[in-house]
Amino acid sequence: MLTGGRPYDPGMIRDFHTSGASDLATYAVGDNLGAAMGLLLLTPALAALLGLLGAAVTARLLPDSPPPPDPRG
Repeated sequence: MLTGGRPYDPGMIRDFHTSGASDLATYAVGDNLGAAMGLLLLTPALAALLGLLGAAVTARLLPDSPPPPDPRG
């Protein structure tokens, strides 16, 4: 995005002319929809996996805590 400066790259415009889509915006959204859906599904799953992995590593590294004191004395 930093180097392109435009929302549509030349390859997308070239492909749009042969696609038969009604307008360029519709073609661009449809073209990127698969990648966006993949990111929406994979990002939370990956974050949950990393969180579980961090919790498992932390539980392995921390020593067992002593039992709580008996309230009866």
